[in-house]
Amino acid sequence: MFDQREGETPQEWLARLEAIDPAGLSMHQRTHLSHRKDQARALIVPRPGTSSIRQTESLPRPRLPSEPAAAPKPLDPLDAIKADYRQRTGEQRQQFILWLSQGAKD
Repeated sequence: MFDQREGETPQEWLARLEAIDPAGLSMHQRTHLSHRKDQARALIVPRPGTSSIRQTESLPRPRLPSEPAAAPKPLDPLDAIKADYRQRTGEQRQQFILWLSQGAKD
């Protein structure tokens, strides 16, 4: 009932679904109609983050074992400090906060 018909474009399918009055439908039918509308819209305008053939073609290929690994990107100093802070225990974090609050003096 709500499926795309043979030869029907996504635009025609969506227009047909949007013309259906949900007032006479059961809750199950309304949910099914809503799902099919979402599918039709996705065919017309793909949502960001969804994969398509064009998007996967631009992905980098995996590195072969015989190829040298790329050098890791150097961390920004602040990012390095944040990463180090996250690895500390609660007590170490408290000591660090105290040290900062006292002006970071050695």
